[in-house]
Amino acid sequence: VVEFDVKWLSGFFDGEGSIGVYARNSDKKKTIKYFVLVVSLAQSGNIGKIIVEKLKEVFGGTVYINKSSRGKVQWKWNISADKAVVFLEYVLPHLQIKGVEATLALDFQELNNKRFDNDLATQYANQIKQCKVNY
Repeated sequence: VVEFDVKWLSGFFDGEGSIGVYARNSDKKKTIKYFVLVVSLAQSGNIGKIIVEKLKEVFGGTVYINKSSRGKVQWKWNISADKAVVFLEYVLPHLQIKGVEATLALDFQELNNKRFDNDLATQYANQIKQCKVNY
């Protein structure tokens, strides 16, 4: 069984992964919106597929094929909410680039109210989005 070295995985995620808090609809009328924490990582090729499949095996989540705008096939791993917390807590001590973003995401996930109309949830979503602009 292949295991991830935490320092390697943290560096790999720093360069290739993403963290986001995204608005979602909770009913068919699309009237009640809430935020959800999503962590993802996409890779191409056979080695990339092996990496994301192993991430799924170790941390959970889903893996699917994602075609880029240039038609390149990528394997994308997504994990959300509390499962994302487990992953972020694992890599956080060694993150060099996404440390602030990960900390904000962990704080967001602790909120009891993640509804779209919660100002604090909205602030976290915007702060995490702003982190991406800064690197």
